[in-house]
Amino acid sequence: MAVLAILLPLPSLLTWLVVIVALGAPVAGYFMLDESQRARLRRVRRRGIGR
Repeated sequence: MAVLAILLPLPSLLTWLVVIVALGAPVAGYFMLDESQRARLRRVRRRGIGR
């Protein structure tokens, strides 16, 4: 109940936090890849666009 009372005045902050995490997780995952894995991922993306 206390957590809900704390979050109610900050809906926009919570919304922005969710958006940042949703966008940041894939970006962080991409940067954690090895350079060869990134190159492989780029090749797969390019191949998929032409279909």
